Amino acid sequence: MGSPPLPSGARLTATDLNRAMLMWPKRKVQSQVRVALQTADAMSLPLADGCSDTVACQFVVMFFPNKEKSYSEVNRVLAPRGRYVLNVVGCAPHHNPSAQIAMRVMDGFQ
Repeated sequence: MGSPPLPSGARLTATDLNRAMLMWPKRKVQSQVRVALQTADAMSLPLADGCSDTVACQFVVMFFPNKEKSYSEVNRVLAPRGRYVLNVVGCAPHHNPSAQIAMRVMDGFQ
């Protein structure tokens, strides 16, 4: 199963505080010129102001030590009318369809 192509002219920057978490996607997308992987702290994103049309965050917002600072950083890097998409697990995975889908997908890579 291949990754869907990025729309023409789009760039994707994926970040994680833990460098090791970027190693698996690095092997998958290393040939993609428009994909950048970098270690980053959500409280201090190494991105230019207004550089992103969309910021997505999967499951980790609840673990950020300073949520307000992370939201401020997202606001800073979003372009005008940009979108912030996030998912926070507020209950056990068996009650959360999004968590169930993510776990099934991850299980497929083992």
